[in-house]
Amino acid sequence: MRLLILGGTRFVGRHLAEAALARDWDVSLFHRGQSNPDILPEATHLLGDRLADLSALEGGTWDACVDTCGYFPRAIQMAGSALKDRVGHMAFVSTISVYQGGNATSVGSPVATVADPTTEVVDGETYGGLKVLCEEELIKHFPRNSWIVRPGIIAGPYDPTDRFTYWIDRVANYKAFVKPARLNQPIQAVDARALGEFILDGLMDKQTQTVNTVGPEAALDFDHFLKRIRRELRTDEFTLMPRPEDLRLPLELPPDENQFFAVDPTPAIDLGLNLPSIRTTIRSTYEWWKTQDRKLSTERPELEEVLRDADTIIE
Repeated sequence: MRLLILGGTRFVGRHLAEAALARDWDVSLFHRGQSNPDILPEATHLLGDRLADLSALEGGTWDACVDTCGYFPRAIQMAGSALKDRVGHMAFVSTISVYQGGNATSVGSPVATVADPTTEVVDGETYGGLKVLCEEELIKHFPRNSWIVRPGIIAGPYDPTDRFTYWIDRVANYKAFVKPARLNQPIQAVDARALGEFILDGLMDKQTQTVNTVGPEAALDFDHFLKRIRRELRTDEFTLMPRPEDLRLPLELPPDENQFFAVDPTPAIDLGLNLPSIRTTIRSTYEWWKTQDRKLSTERPELEEVLRDADTIIE
């Protein structure tokens, strides 16, 4: 199998590439050469910019392609124009944020819109609507051979967002930390490695059925999530501290928006998604995080200021 990955050196794309190489696939990675440029020497690295220079893709043909980093429709239009006659099957990593109000009860749920479809500002107001437009653009270029995969929160090694990792770091390294806003809020995360294997299997099967790919335990809440981290890492009991006002911590949902983390994984499982337990994802994320010599990306200066007197590092 000749596989092209748009991206491939950071998070989901990196897991995809590693899994494909482990299957002895011929893997090409199209990227800018800015994030981890020296990894995966077994792959062919095609350097370029998807918004400015796609010349590295000229002349190549692939059995399948996965787009892991399309955020607004112009990027999909450019990639589609370059690849529509040279890729056998096209998969797009979208998001369950495409649904209105986080209400991802099924693939047929109403989807988000964006006030200005030409905007290339990706934020909480535009992200879901722009992904909807990306999906529509993809289908224009690959009407019979495209596959849309809509993950929820993705967790595991290489995660640059550190949303899942934040809580693992707190339990591992703090004896007291600020509690989540709602301990009964559900938590759901799909393991990046399982997602990667699922996408590769779907490409082999020429899958075209749009699917939500979410974590295994929609019944897991914040309280039990933190306790599972503690049990898995075998750390001491921790103390949850009162919350400063106007604080939003990683993985927290607005009040009454539980549905985003309560999505049925059964349709994806029926298509072959093989989910590990949340304990496996916790352990592998922790082992990776211990090797990282950097601060959490969630440690914004304003967050550090309000947490300084509440979170107590283990001595």
